[in-house]
Amino acid sequence: MDSQSPPNEYEFFKKFDIYMEASKDLDQRLIEIGVPRSDTFYVGVSGNRLPQGASEKRFTEQNVTENCKSILIHNSLGRHLEEKICKHFFILVNQMPSVKYTYITEKPNYAIDCVFLNYWLNYNIRENHNACDSCVQEFYEKFQVSFSDFNRNLLSQCSVSYMDKNEFENMKILYYLHYYYKRIYSYLFSDITDDTKTCLDCINECISNYSKLKVMCNNKSTNLCKALEDFKNELASHFSVSHRSEKCDKEHLKKLTDTVGVTGIFNSSGEQSVYIDSMLSGTSVEGSTLENSTYFSEITIDMKKLIIYIVISMFAMLLIFFYTYMNIPFGSRLRTTIRRKIIDRKHMYNKNNNSTLNISEDNGRVSNIGKYSILYS
Repeated sequence: MDSQSPPNEYEFFKKFDIYMEASKDLDQRLIEIGVPRSDTFYVGVSGNRLPQGASEKRFTEQNVTENCKSILIHNSLGRHLEEKICKHFFILVNQMPSVKYTYITEKPNYAIDCVFLNYWLNYNIRENHNACDSCVQEFYEKFQVSFSDFNRNLLSQCSVSYMDKNEFENMKILYYLHYYYKRIYSYLFSDITDDTKTCLDCINECISNYSKLKVMCNNKSTNLCKALEDFKNELASHFSVSHRSEKCDKEHLKKLTDTVGVTGIFNSSGEQSVYIDSMLSGTSVEGSTLENSTYFSEITIDMKKLIIYIVISMFAMLLIFFYTYMNIPFGSRLRTTIRRKIIDRKHMYNKNNNSTLNISEDNGRVSNIGKYSILYS
């Protein structure tokens, strides 16, 4: 199988929602695999689809546990920790877009999934066993052996290894930045509440993490800095929407937007400013332009596409009607009928005119006769 060209290590942040959701509730999902469901995990297939003629050998929680225990013979992470990471990694692989959405994806993007899996393993192994430089790669190699028939299309594409320390730390900060921003987004635009972190806590975390990365990106165009710019644009587009809840204090939100450099969304009192009006008119406010708001530009583009589609559809219907009228037998009969109706109407019109003319002449003669009879009586 041809390997896909690797993306940069920050590429998965463009789809952060998908990968964050994939890595949630892994313990619960592990319990659920023993229950017969439509998305049961089968041996020897890519994704959850069972090929025609394949045997239904299903993974259960017990199967996964036994396979994970076999890795411990060759690894030094510790029995309980490695078994937990192994089970979670098994579930996580099945949640990757290239596996989970195989039905609707003609060409799965294994490369981005591999980048995320590499980060996830580095994070979970290094956070618990920081001294083991070889543990990440060793774990992955042993996992592939123990689960040799499990999602080979994806796992064979991945190159998992110990990440550079600085790169890993920067990616971890960026991950937390996105994570806490999504929590803020939930406070603003959904009914979900979280007792573990207030909106203010999440705002402060975002400010702290963004500030750490910002100092590394003064006039630089590294992959990290590009990812940080993507985050800035995402925040600008979301915060430009006026329909927000009141769960987050506007003064604190203004502090966050000022830190990120998205000015003009809130005024000094924390209220919504004229930023949205300026974007709708296309003018700039403190350096912010219509191009910086993907939210409104996408709506405009969609409306243009809809109008073009309607115009083209109407024009096509007119062409079809004209072709039918001129060429199809039904059209010929229709033309003949229309001509006959026109001729009949003309004939009726002429007949009525002649009748009216005759009546007028008769009336004239009667009038003349009457006039002369009076004169000569």
